[in-house]
Amino acid sequence: MIRYWMFAAMCIGVLGGRVHASTPSHASFIVVPGHAQLFEISVHEDVVTTLIFPCHIQDLLAYNHAGLELIRSANHIAVSISAEEARSVSASSFFANIVVTCEDFQTAVSLHRASQPEDALTTALFHAKSIEDLVREGVARNIAEYRRDADERLAEKERQLNSTAESMAWEIIVNSLHRRHIDREIFFGARTDDQVVVKAKRITWIGNDAYFGIVIVNNSKRPFRVARAFFQVQGQRHEALSSWEDVTEDTLLATVPADAHLRGTVCLRNAAQWLNDGGKKSRDHVVTLILAEEVPNPRELQLDIEIVR
Repeated sequence: MIRYWMFAAMCIGVLGGRVHASTPSHASFIVVPGHAQLFEISVHEDVVTTLIFPCHIQDLLAYNHAGLELIRSANHIAVSISAEEARSVSASSFFANIVVTCEDFQTAVSLHRASQPEDALTTALFHAKSIEDLVREGVARNIAEYRRDADERLAEKERQLNSTAESMAWEIIVNSLHRRHIDREIFFGARTDDQVVVKAKRITWIGNDAYFGIVIVNNSKRPFRVARAFFQVQGQRHEALSSWEDVTEDTLLATVPADAHLRGTVCLRNAAQWLNDGGKKSRDHVVTLILAEEVPNPRELQLDIEIVR
């Protein structure tokens, strides 16, 4: 319970403190029913200050009010001070206190003379809120600030990671190009039962990584939607990096419309370990590229490619 009230005080600030001031002449205050509060408001003889309360004013008492003029209506109090009284005292010594009793609360207002008219309030708007409301607002405000800070930190971390990943990718490419860069034509093909054809027409070596030029020809009656791309090598699965000419959906790698074709590039990292470097052809040097649709009822293109250089 002690923590609750401590947190409530943090949400409220100092009871009676100003909530916000949109301009120097306007301000809003929060009144907590059932709690003693004192608000300080600056007035000036050249300015009429209006106090606006959220409910009907039942009683109004004034203390030390020489030169103070109060005009009360249903929920407004117009406050002014006489110029003669104001000139007879310094700004720091003039003050008056009023106690306002409304239907739901009672509060005190201390009036001080501002040295300049522009420093005085023209409108003071009072809002009534319970401790529970203030706690809820404080919690919601703190959560919103935390989320905003967390989102900003995550966004900055993502920018840093993207920058690091891009730098590392370029470093890998540059270092690989120093070692070896070979480009040669190949031809391997496969098809599904409904005449979706895939062809590997080129292999480009950058270091130990192989990049395959792929063409998908869709002779079927419905689009071929590539959701997954991977290699099957000697019973083990290896993820494939791929890039396609036209990507229409964020959740898919590519979509090939019916009676259309699509070109792309698929990379197998460290492909040199399965290289057939002039020896006899065997399954040890063959990898299977699998391009699969999303479930349910996915179609798969399975293309066997011999790793050559």
